[in-house]
Amino acid sequence: MRPLTRFSLFGVRLATCVLVVYWLAMFTGTHIPKVPDIGVRVPDKVLHASAFFGLTMLLCWVIQTRHSVWKKFAIAFVLAALYAVFDEFTQGFVRGRSPDVRDFAADMLGCIAAIVLYATARKLIPAWTVNEPKTDADDDADTYRVSSRLATVPLASPSRQTARSSRD
Repeated sequence: MRPLTRFSLFGVRLATCVLVVYWLAMFTGTHIPKVPDIGVRVPDKVLHASAFFGLTMLLCWVIQTRHSVWKKFAIAFVLAALYAVFDEFTQGFVRGRSPDVRDFAADMLGCIAAIVLYATARKLIPAWTVNEPKTDADDDADTYRVSSRLATVPLASPSRQTARSSRD
């Protein structure tokens, strides 16, 4: 998928900068001792799901794969799941916090929701799929075209034509 933005900060894509800042804020927020509630109380599981939803969306935005969008989703899910395990484990060392399997389940629910939304948006917004790098499978599919009902004629791309003419 082509980048949604071409902006960079010190030579680093904006998406990567946003991901790093988000991840650091998330780590900091989950590793400070519990503070007293002020204002509206949001259930802990909703906070976990929404935090990992945001993390997974940003991972999907940052990760670039050349062969399969499903590979991007798998990488994003595995990274978020590994961080969720690390996050829950290290919370045991923070005063006022404790690891919880239900928190991990909420984290994974947020990851899955993000991947589903990202995949759906990718299908519904055609601009997200324009100018994607072609894969080997795409090249093989474009190699042959049915020109009549009986014959199949190979198509030669400009790069293949120049390669053939240089060999001749």
